[in-house]
Amino acid sequence: MTGCTPCPSNKTHTTYKTGATSPTDCIGPRLLAVNRSEMAVGEYYETVVINNTLGKTAYLVAESGDWRVSGMETDLREGGHVELRRAVYTVSPVMTDLFCYIDQEGHGQYFRGNQRVDREGRKCLTPCRNEARASDGPSCVVSVNKTQQMSVCGIPKCVWNVECYAQDGVGYRGNQTSGTQNGNTYTCQNWSRDFPHPHIYHPSPSNTALYGIGQHNKCRNPDPRNAALPWCYTTSFMVRYVYCNQIPFCEKTNLPVFHF
Repeated sequence: MTGCTPCPSNKTHTTYKTGATSPTDCIGPRLLAVNRSEMAVGEYYETVVINNTLGKTAYLVAESGDWRVSGMETDLREGGHVELRRAVYTVSPVMTDLFCYIDQEGHGQYFRGNQRVDREGRKCLTPCRNEARASDGPSCVVSVNKTQQMSVCGIPKCVWNVECYAQDGVGYRGNQTSGTQNGNTYTCQNWSRDFPHPHIYHPSPSNTALYGIGQHNKCRNPDPRNAALPWCYTTSFMVRYVYCNQIPFCEKTNLPVFHF
């Protein structure tokens, strides 16, 4: 496996073919901006600001991966499109569990990406998944000498949302267990407990899958309507919750999105 220098973005794309030079060998997000004549007027592979105040872009098409578009309540899913008004938009690819996996979550238990080759570049006969929580990460079935066998997909591990939080912090799965308020540091309360602060965000299948809530006291954001970064309830009777503002904001760091 080599570095993906021919790919459109060395930050969000990978390849599994040695010496690959074709963009079709690259795996990663791709967003198209299309005008009213249905001609592509822009391609995006990373977080970017689109100034559409002149109305040159009629709509966006998610060619690969899901995309978060400012002003939209839900993500733009792969294959979908959205019409744009005359305004300024920020678009960001959704990388977590689509192009990289969170090692802390069962070694990619929730990975749902559409990668179609294993780490040797062989065609997958099944999706890359890891319901069994194997330590090698997601794998798929491939055909080797006419015999079907399981093979590791080689999905990279996410750095974003582990060492930093991206977007509104809903996908953060790092290990920060304290927050600050007025210069004071407070330890986080375990999400499975109601003492000293009763709450509604207990571990459940949906809360675990969507927000990473579990039998721990790590910073998370199960309330994105009211919070824009990870937070937690505290063990102090005097302070109900704190924001975990020690965690860096991924978009303002030089951290890679993923690593192998």
